[in-house]
Amino acid sequence: MCGRYMVFDDAEIPELQVLLRHARSTGLPFATGEVFPSDPAMVVVQQDGAPLVTVMKWGYTGSSRLLINARAETAAEKPTFATDLALRRCVIPTTGFFEWSHHGEKQKYLFSLDTSPLLYLGGIWRPSPEGGQFTILTTAANDSMRPYHHRMPVLLSPADVRPYLAEVQFAQNLLLQTPLPLRCERAP
Repeated sequence: MCGRYMVFDDAEIPELQVLLRHARSTGLPFATGEVFPSDPAMVVVQQDGAPLVTVMKWGYTGSSRLLINARAETAAEKPTFATDLALRRCVIPTTGFFEWSHHGEKQKYLFSLDTSPLLYLGGIWRPSPEGGQFTILTTAANDSMRPYHHRMPVLLSPADVRPYLAEVQFAQNLLLQTPLPLRCERAP
């Protein structure tokens, strides 16, 4: 599943630079480079009918372990996630996510899109006394991911971002679609 992802903050990706400027304008510190569970990270949420870039902590606290992922197929049925899926969806901008192969020697791989340097992950969020917390929604692996893991993050195209945030029915339908194909490369 998605246990780490990357935000290359020095990448010359105009859309990413705009998102980073908005995140920095919050005054809150956030992780770039390799982002780990429990890190504060840049996310996009819906506020007053428009997307808003903000900073939240990756992972839901309050159970015996940090919940960094939620199964898209069952999130609407789980008390921990159902309200957030209906009311508080978020998008996590990345330049790729990591997965490890356990066939023989453990090897780390970076997954990204061939069609875009920016990759959007679907998530949900909730408020907490310490600030917002988010988790990444996962789905069954597509053909490009299956050799490495049986699960993968829900992927959104740039055109999906606004309707995913604004329309619960659009979001629920998107969660049932086969994810976009990915490019895989060995990570250092």
